[in-house]
Amino acid sequence: MAITTGSDLEFDSRVNSCMIQVNDNKVAWVIPQTEIDLVTPLLDTWNTKYGITKNKKLASTADREGKDLAREKLSPVFSNFVEVNIYRNKNMDSEDIQSCDLEPRKKTKTKAGKPKTVPQMEYEASHSHIIEAYYHQEPGADGVSKRGKPKGVGRIEIAYVILDTKTSNSTPVPNPNPNPNPNPNPAPDTESPLNMNPDEFPKRISGSKSPVEIAFLPADAGKTVVLAARWVSKTNITGDWGKIELMMVP
Repeated sequence: MAITTGSDLEFDSRVNSCMIQVNDNKVAWVIPQTEIDLVTPLLDTWNTKYGITKNKKLASTADREGKDLAREKLSPVFSNFVEVNIYRNKNMDSEDIQSCDLEPRKKTKTKAGKPKTVPQMEYEASHSHIIEAYYHQEPGADGVSKRGKPKGVGRIEIAYVILDTKTSNSTPVPNPNPNPNPNPNPAPDTESPLNMNPDEFPKRISGSKSPVEIAFLPADAGKTVVLAARWVSKTNITGDWGKIELMMVP
């Protein structure tokens, strides 16, 4: 399992969560302090460098390069630490491994097929031209977890397209029909953004933790973005697209 992939936010959360648990339980889990000491200074450097870049307006190119270098140095050391001291540790069970924000390795391999449900989405405007996409499983569906993904699903994929128009609303407003005798069987509005095909959307972003941040250019502020989301299984099988929704780029 690739434990050091994903966004900087995901990487930061996993490494720090894991090492907090390790330091709190090192005696019970019989993890040598010398092994922990291999990770600690590199993690301290990462936390410092990453902390600086969290303020995107003040972070310089040198700051971001320093953050990337810190991650490059920490990643292999942390991966080796997890392999040796957690996954091969006979003093740890599956619950102990999960407490370290890691997935226990299954003794028998099971194939994850196509996801049977679609994600329920909530899109919220954030700062600096960012939309945060919160997801969760359908109400009452099997496999609901605190992370909102159904069993067998590894991540969510969001497809979106930015329309070359500006809007004053984050949701579409119905257009009342002025005709006193409307056609009882009107033709479908094929031009509506809600009838677009997500497979044809040019932009994609994935995430394994909610919310997923979707960043836009300043020039896109005020434009309408059309979004759709679907589950992707741990074996990279895509599910069906969920409801198409409209938002205004903040």
